[in-house]
Amino acid sequence: ILLDDFCLFAAALLGVVGLLLKASISGSLRVSYFQVTSLLGLFVLYKTVNFAVLSLIYPWTDLSGIGKGVLFSEGILVLAKTGIFFVVFYLFSSEIRSIKAVETVLRLFMVSIIAVVGVGLVQYIILEHPILTSTFRNIHALSQRTAVWGLEDPWFDASATGHEQLGAFMIIAISLLGGLLLNRKTDDTRWKLVLLLGGCIFVLILASSRGAWIGAACSLLVFIWLSVKRNNLSGLLVLGGFICCGLYVLEFVFDVSLIDYVYSRTRDLIPIGSGEVKDNSAVLRLITFKILWGAFENSMLIGWGAGGAGRIAEGQYIRELVEGGLIGITIWVYLIAKSSQVAMATYRLSADPRIKGVCIGFFCGLVGLCGQALFTELLVITKVAVPFWILAAIVHRYYSLELQEKRTQ
Repeated sequence: ILLDDFCLFAAALLGVVGLLLKASISGSLRVSYFQVTSLLGLFVLYKTVNFAVLSLIYPWTDLSGIGKGVLFSEGILVLAKTGIFFVVFYLFSSEIRSIKAVETVLRLFMVSIIAVVGVGLVQYIILEHPILTSTFRNIHALSQRTAVWGLEDPWFDASATGHEQLGAFMIIAISLLGGLLLNRKTDDTRWKLVLLLGGCIFVLILASSRGAWIGAACSLLVFIWLSVKRNNLSGLLVLGGFICCGLYVLEFVFDVSLIDYVYSRTRDLIPIGSGEVKDNSAVLRLITFKILWGAFENSMLIGWGAGGAGRIAEGQYIRELVEGGLIGITIWVYLIAKSSQVAMATYRLSADPRIKGVCIGFFCGLVGLCGQALFTELLVITKVAVPFWILAAIVHRYYSLELQEKRTQ
């Protein structure tokens, strides 16, 4: 059990209890849901039924038996987390009913971005960590200290654990901030957003996740495409110029070359084009992918059940293929595609620059996460899935409110 998982469970339980208390006082339970709510519910239901049936058919095994049976304990963990993600999305999408409530949640989302960037800067400036990571601590392992972590102080000593997830959250944050800046009139808050965006990019680079860098590049390409389509490329170029200047200042202040830093993490990947793999991380990922692809080939239609891909699958797509087979991956892809479709539909419906910015940011961030998901599983990780589904709930509520406004006109 991780600390963030424990906090998520406590928060979700508190939300459900609050919902039931409100219903007991009012005498009625008002249910509000979107098509994506049903799709996410269907995805959770499929995982649950599939896992239950396969548990009766195949033998139970451990992490050494991937592709040979059902990984029962891993499956329970995956199902529990996926179910809570559904609860998070339902609570937010159902309970934020007005523009004022949506704006409150959006402001709190911004506060969380500021907090994460602040912690990242503390890691780099004060703790002098060469790689910035997310808070990713196992409750039991903390009591074991060096026996498990190999660190004198598992809280403050440098460790790369969780850096991919920090990079993924930065993709979400950068995309949201970029969308707001490109669809916002000039005012005094614009510079605050620019400064925060620069901090997010700095943390993204120092997170040292090559998958996150690729995902961010995917997101940037979509931003460029949308800017060209909307004849706003000049705005993107101006914003990019300010960001480059800001990063140059950070390099000067902290005496670090971001270009050299990126090159040091990618130079061993350059020979891959010629078929030679020198990077140890890439080699291990390829081995893991080969094992999991073999497991998928042995059960292509329905997979091996939740958790069947093991603890670390090194990719969201291969995880979904192994766990749910072709049926599972189809539901998952349709769920993601529908979320992006709603974001763009809301963007076209609304005349509010803030709403347009949030929707564009969510769409570009989603594309970025899909790019990174080739190398890292993301939407089964608390630190990525929770902010993603909260932002999705904001976008879907915007969509609902815009439809209501159109009907009343």
